[in-house]
Amino acid sequence: MTKARAKKPQPRRRAKRQAGQQPHIPTPQTLATVRAMSGVGYSQAVIARHIGISEPTLRLYYREEIDNATESMCARVFVNLVKAATTRTDMAAQQRNVCRARSIAFAEPAGARRS
Repeated sequence: MTKARAKKPQPRRRAKRQAGQQPHIPTPQTLATVRAMSGVGYSQAVIARHIGISEPTLRLYYREEIDNATESMCARVFVNLVKAATTRTDMAAQQRNVCRARSIAFAEPAGARRS
């Protein structure tokens, strides 16, 4: 009678590694798209899906655009409203634009909390 030998566990074979994706390179078009979409309030998930990248890649390459988009957009709107308020001859439109510009200029940032 011979004893049954226990089989030694075989090491797992690794699958051959495939080459990874090429690193994302931001273009002027994608920078502008992220700035615009983030400025009007789209979520990072929607922006990443629109551009065709993952959310971590979006945050890695477009952090500055995401962080500054809302303030930049408000500043541009403010400038345009002031221009419209000072160049139009319609007094009612001027008054509306001045009021809108003031509300934008003195609005709290989206993430700010009152104590």
